[in-house]
Amino acid sequence: MKTAPQVQREGALKRTSRFRRSCVVAAARPMMRKVAPTSASEPFHPLELPTVLMPSVELSADLVSRVEYETEWWYYYGYLEAGTRRFAFHLAFFRRRTDDVWIGSVFPLRWLGKHVRFAHFGLTDFTRRRFRYGHQRSMFNHGGTSADRFHVWIRDWSISAAGTDHRLRAALDDAAIDLQLSPLKAAVFHRPPFGFLDGPNLPARYWSCPRLSVAGQVTVEGQVVDVVGTAWMDRAYGRLALSHEASRAEGWDWFGIQFDDGRELMFHRQRAFGDPADEVPVHATLIDGDGRAEYLKSSDLTARARSYWTSPRTAVRYPISWMIAAPAHGIDLTIEPRLRNHELDTRGSTCLMYWEGPGEVVGTVNDRAVTGRGFVELVGYDRRSVPTGCFDFQSGNLSLLGVLNNERWYRASRDGVLEADGAFPEQETATGNR
Repeated sequence: MKTAPQVQREGALKRTSRFRRSCVVAAARPMMRKVAPTSASEPFHPLELPTVLMPSVELSADLVSRVEYETEWWYYYGYLEAGTRRFAFHLAFFRRRTDDVWIGSVFPLRWLGKHVRFAHFGLTDFTRRRFRYGHQRSMFNHGGTSADRFHVWIRDWSISAAGTDHRLRAALDDAAIDLQLSPLKAAVFHRPPFGFLDGPNLPARYWSCPRLSVAGQVTVEGQVVDVVGTAWMDRAYGRLALSHEASRAEGWDWFGIQFDDGRELMFHRQRAFGDPADEVPVHATLIDGDGRAEYLKSSDLTARARSYWTSPRTAVRYPISWMIAAPAHGIDLTIEPRLRNHELDTRGSTCLMYWEGPGEVVGTVNDRAVTGRGFVELVGYDRRSVPTGCFDFQSGNLSLLGVLNNERWYRASRDGVLEADGAFPEQETATGNR
């Protein structure tokens, strides 16, 4: 006969919360799936499976900060609409341990604290063809993470969860978002974990909630509008490849695509210094309408740049238009940017100049015509010139000026003209943005 405590424990196990029911995915089943041949004459090749199956994603626990890891991030992008007006946003928070970070190559940063935190926020107004962004850094008491729940913040920017919903808040001088997000699909693990390396007894992890519904408010130039839309969320933690010279990591190209038929595709290329452009390995996850993941073999994938844009401010050249193909899966896609001038210059926080923005997608998947949209992230094309006065990820060095500079930065672009916001007085023109 069972005791009362045993009955209570069994009852607690059965009362799985709505949060877990909507967000827990058993990764073993999709990882054991095989790629079926597309024709009778094509040989059958199983997927390249790891020796250990990925664990399941349990958002109630896995969203919480993993402070034992060197680096971690939380990332969201989304498309929003309010009547005839259209927006896109991305919001990302990062945390980095300071164990191996030095001030002026002399003093360990850990003397000032165990962690440094960063956040990036961008808002695109398609109707007015304007892109705004800001970035922040916290080295002292301006930001933090909760130890027992999902809550990350720097000053008045924050991401958190209550029940099934995620809450996103961020504000610039003349723009802000306050959004509620609810998962429409289970979370999906990706492999390998792009941008990260395994640490001692700490395997790197990367997973996504590939489709969430969005409702909330966007404030632009003093006007508050109610918006609805869809979003994508990424979560990753491990040793950042950019921070370790042995990895030879130069950067990555990342694409998160939501097709209009309910499927999603994540693919990325992690570039190393000296790699020929056509030989960079590509990894991808194709997610069907029911949330089942299919991991595409790198040998079946190609990704090539179709056109480039050079920033007039930083002179960094970005491949912003892309062709993606996986013939074995009938995938042939073209991705075009909605706006060309989507560079984020984060000197003062993460010390990266990168391109991040919305793109339109057309082509075929499984030889069927598809359309969609997503976000493109192009990191590392600036790696040959490291600015002073901020953090150098690879050497782990932070100048004294970088320690003292602990503020926030904002910038905006409209029709190719960078406009002054706060600390940036200069104006520069970019071509080809219309």
